[in-house]
This record gives sequence, structure tokens and C-alpha cells, in this order.
Amino acid sequence: MERDNLLYWLWLSLCFPPGSHRLVKILAHYTPFELYQLRQQEDCGLSQQDLARIRSVSLERAQAVLTDCERRGVSLLTLEDDGYPQRLLHIPGPPPVLYFQGNPDNLNAELVISVVGTRRVMPYYREITTEITRLLAEAGIVIVSGCAVGCDEAAHQGALLARNGRTVGVLACGFGVNYPQETWRLRERMLEQGGTLISELPPMTGTSRHYFATRNRLISGLSTGVLLSQVPVGSGALLTARHALEQGRDLYCLPPCDIRNPACLGVADLLRDGIQVVCGAGEILSDCLALLERKIPVHSSSAVIKKGSPRQKQAVPEILKPRPVPLKPVEELSELQQKLLELLENPRYLEELSLLLSVDTGTVMGAMTELEMLGYLCRLENGLQFQRVDG
Repeated sequence: MERDNLLYWLWLSLCFPPGSHRLVKILAHYTPFELYQLRQQEDCGLSQQDLARIRSVSLERAQAVLTDCERRGVSLLTLEDDGYPQRLLHIPGPPPVLYFQGNPDNLNAELVISVVGTRRVMPYYREITTEITRLLAEAGIVIVSGCAVGCDEAAHQGALLARNGRTVGVLACGFGVNYPQETWRLRERMLEQGGTLISELPPMTGTSRHYFATRNRLISGLSTGVLLSQVPVGSGALLTARHALEQGRDLYCLPPCDIRNPACLGVADLLRDGIQVVCGAGEILSDCLALLERKIPVHSSSAVIKKGSPRQKQAVPEILKPRPVPLKPVEELSELQQKLLELLENPRYLEELSLLLSVDTGTVMGAMTELEMLGYLCRLENGLQFQRVDG
């Protein structure tokens, strides 16, 4: 991609928060360069909120980020690049720009298994996770995880133990931030052995509690299947499982080693729903082989830019939602409700909101019920997610 075009993509990515659904809708009508040209026009078809976003970031800031990437040896992929991970093109809120180091071919491997689980992993789960991922990697499957200590660490290490094993780490921070410090050597080994590190955050962007839930969609989105290792009750790994099901990925879990211990029982509800339990790599390998034989494309839950397709030059229509009762002014809403509206710019699950706010699900549901009655938010078609209504 030409440097100038890359610069405008980078500029646009800095204008919107990670996982933004609005950005994909806007890109259906405008190129990043066209949006930059329109940023000073009032009557351009964009909402005031969108205009405020694209006016908040200068091209000079984007240039500074690009220069920093070059200095650090960090490469970039945009939604228009051929090397952009094809599976991510079909997830809600795909990153407009991906930062990466290492081998980009791993991002479009035919078979990819992601592994998620707790940081406080028991020896039982660590050993099995390492063994399964080693065998999968030996078979040519790319292993994806989040570079955290615990289950993530075991998954990456298993792949590195395999002959020519390949693994991808999805960072929860920007390049240049040593997080978590405990896995810095593992990340170096991944790159040394032909692996890949990626992030949707600019270099030197620190991690945050709020971003982990957003990052999970990438871990599942890159994969053809997701393996749940040790998952405690209420674990963030369950959000990755939600994303996997929503994205049409295969979902697997290791059998709980102690049914009396909540640290093992996060998968209990999924087991009741029929998730596949695996006792070794064989079950996953069998599914992967069947996938190759069928040559069925990965299920796509939503469409984004189609390469080579003409762009419509019409204005972006406003999304109008009926208001069932007169709105209460935002400043009269409770502090919890105002925080919910901030988080609900993009669709989120009830459990995800509870985790982000550290508030029990019953309290969160009560606050959202009133917001829904007031017309501030709505349920999506799947009935499980909520999103703010922008009037």
C-alpha cells in the first residue's frame, strides 16, 4: 500500500475506539482520504458524533505513529490489504489497521485453533494444554492465544515445542509496552521461531481492564476453532466463547478436573448446551481434517468492505429509533446508567457489562431495563446483546 494511503487509514483508525461498529458502516460509503477531506464540512451526511471523532485527530499525529512503527520494526495491515486476516473481515467491528511483527502468513493460515483460559492455571490444565497444542502445531495448525501467563502461556509454549510450530499472540497493549512482563521472553521466542505478534492498538498504548473484552473478539475471529482450557466461573474467557459461537467457530473445552471447584466450572453451562469435550488433540484434528475435506468457508456473521467493489457515494443515513416514552435527560440518569451508555456504543453482552463495571448482573440488568424503556438502548436481533441508540 502506498505510504500516503496508509497514512489516511492510520489516521482514521485513531479516530474511533477499538471494535467500533460505526467505522465499518462509514467505510461502506467513504474512503479514509475522502473522510479526511470531508472533516471540515458540516453537511456531509455524518452524525455530529462521527464528525467530532474525525476532527479530534490530526494527520500529524498519524504521521508520528507511523514513524514510531517504522522505528520499532512494526508493520501495518489495513482492511484493503491482501494480507489482512480474511477471517477478521467478517467479524463485527474488524480493526481498520492491524499492527504486527513477525510472519504475516500465519494470520491467514487455513487451520487455526485459539486457546483461552485463566492466568492462575492448575498443573493439570497447563500440562494438557501444552501437550494438545504441541500435537496440533505438529500437524501444521497455527495456535493463537493472548500472550498472558497461565493458559495462554501454555498454549504458545506447546506450539513452540513442535517441529516448525507456528503461533500468533494477540496483544492487549501496543508494541513497546512490556505486558505482561512475565512473558517477555516467550514473546521473543515466538518471533524468533517464525511466529507473529499483533495488536490493534498503536505503539506505547497501555492495556486497560475495558480493552480485554474487546480484544477477545480478535482471538476467536482469527481462528477456525476455539479451545477453552481452565475456565473459572465468571472468567473473561467465556466472552471469547460467546464471540466464537457468534462468529460460527467450533468450540471445544477440556473436561473439568474438579466439579467441586469453581475455578474449573466456568464451562458448566456450555457443557449442558453440548459443547464438545476433548481429551486430547485427536478430536480437534478430526474436525480440522473434515473442514479441509469439505472446503467450506468460515461462517461470516457480518460483511465489511468487499475488495474491488465500487463504493457508494451517498450520505450515511441516520439510524432512527422510536422513543417509547419521553427521554429523561442524560444528566438525570444514575452514574451506573451513564457508564452503561458509554460502554454500549458497541454491542455488548450483559455478562460483559457486569465484568467491565464490577457490578452484579442483576443490578446491571435493572439499570438497563429503565434505559431500554426510555429509548436509550435496544436489544439486538440475537436477543443477547444490547447497544446504545444514537438519536
